[in-house]
Amino acid sequence: MKQIMILLILVISISLGAFTNLLKRPESVVYVEELEAFLISNKSGGFIVKMTEEGVQTVFNNDLISVRGIVQVDSLLYCAAEGGVFGISINTGKLVVEIPINDAQFFNDIAWGGDDYLYVTDTEANRVIRVNRNTGQNNPIIVSGLSKPNGIYYDEVENRLLIVSMIEKSPIIEFRLEKGMMSTIRTTKLSNLDGIARDANGYWYVSSWKTGTIYTFDKDFTGKPRKFITHQKGPADISYFAKDNAIIIPNFKGNIVKFAGVRDDYKF
Repeated sequence: MKQIMILLILVISISLGAFTNLLKRPESVVYVEELEAFLISNKSGGFIVKMTEEGVQTVFNNDLISVRGIVQVDSLLYCAAEGGVFGISINTGKLVVEIPINDAQFFNDIAWGGDDYLYVTDTEANRVIRVNRNTGQNNPIIVSGLSKPNGIYYDEVENRLLIVSMIEKSPIIEFRLEKGMMSTIRTTKLSNLDGIARDANGYWYVSSWKTGTIYTFDKDFTGKPRKFITHQKGPADISYFAKDNAIIIPNFKGNIVKFAGVRDDYKF
C-alpha cells in the first residue's frame, strides 16, 4: 500500500505542475518491466508517453496519429491507431511494424491472444477483427453484429475474448475463440463502458464514462456490481498493475493517470 500511496501523491503532484504533463487525452496504459516505467497512449497528438514510477514523463514515440489501445507482446508495443495496427520497439522507441488496414473506421482497443494474433475493436464498424502480427493478414472479422464495441480483454484461462461497449446498458460479451461462438454472459445497467480488466484474484473491473465510475464484478459475473472508485473524468482503458496490486485508470478528459489499490476479497 505504501507504493500505491506514493503513486497517488505523484498523480496529485503532476496535476499541480511538479512535473511536465505531456498527456493529451490518455487512452491506454501498459507497465513495461524492462523499462521500469509506464507507456501511455494519447488519442490527441498520437504520441506515446513514457512515465517513470516517480511520475517523470518523456515522449517515447511520436510517429503515429491518434493512438488508442496498446498492448505489449515480447519486445514490441502494439498500437491500435489511426490507419491500422503498429508495433513500436520497447528497446528503442522506434516504429518497426506497420500493418495498414484500409477499411478501419475507428480502431479502439487491442488485446493479444497469446499467439500470432491480435484482436482489435473497430467501434464505428461494430466489429472485432483479428490481425496476424507476423504476416499482417487482417481477416477474417471474427466478431460482427456488435454495437459500439470498445474495451476488449483476452482471458487466457478460458481462451475467450470479453468485450464491453460504448452504449447504454452495455452487456458483457463473451467470444469463445475455439468455438467461434459469441454470447452475452452478463446484462448490465451500466452505460458507456470503455475498459475491462481483471486483477490477480480474478475479480473483474469495467469503466463507465457515463458515471465516471469503475465498477467491480465477482469472478463469474453473477453478483451485483459494486462501485470501486468514483469521480473519474472519462475513465478509459483500465488495466491491472500487478506490482502494486492496483488498477490503472487513464482519465481521458482529465489528462491524468490514477491508481487505485484493489482488495483481496469483495462482498457482492
